Amino acid sequence: MLRVAVCDDDERFLGRFVKAVREAFKKRGIISDVSGFSSSAMLLEVHRSEPLDAVFLDIDMPSVNGFSAAKTMTEISPRCCIVFVTSHNELVYDSFEFRPLNFIVKQEQSIMLPKLDRVVEQLFDALTENEKIILENSDRGRFSVSLADVIYIESSDHDVFYHIKGEPEPFRVRAKLSGLEAGLSEKNFVRVHKKYLVSLRYVFNIDLTRECVILKTGCELPMGRSFKPEVDRRLTEYLKRAR
Repeated sequence: MLRVAVCDDDERFLGRFVKAVREAFKKRGIISDVSGFSSSAMLLEVHRSEPLDAVFLDIDMPSVNGFSAAKTMTEISPRCCIVFVTSHNELVYDSFEFRPLNFIVKQEQSIMLPKLDRVVEQLFDALTENEKIILENSDRGRFSVSLADVIYIESSDHDVFYHIKGEPEPFRVRAKLSGLEAGLSEKNFVRVHKKYLVSLRYVFNIDLTRECVILKTGCELPMGRSFKPEVDRRLTEYLKRAR
């Protein structure tokens, strides 16, 4: 379950927006616990006790403003995703210093709610990629890796090889690619070939003519003909969410 907070000193807006955030997660099928806070001091107290996964944070607040709160929250837990919410467009550019996942401008619901839906999709992608997995084999023992660092997984006989960012050699695990596919497809991995499962995070482009996937690392992987339509669809959806 994702632990999410909304912090805004306007209690009328806070109540409406907490409800909207809950609905956006529910629509996406994400199990979440969304809490509302009317002061950043209360928010920080909870976050220090048990770090939150994400927070929708008003910038313009008394006492501790949103920028100061965001700085403290990421110092406590760098993995916490910050989404700034503001009625002041001019503050959006100042927010970039704090590397927020995104920002939402307070405006008419017909405009704000579709943006919220897109941000929730993006938030789910970011939190999923932060997830840690444990790999193990007899040669190297146990190895903890973030899904965000897994570039692609290659099948060979009864083993799979995890190609990991920053690692000179792939990590071998006794498993079948078909057994990994179902779980990882929900976490932005796509099957591009009978031998390859690729993270969409690292896909630069696909060449439908040459039937290959071009990765941001410069590597090219073959793309099975039967996989082409699904790869094209999944990459398009991922890029839309990442905007």
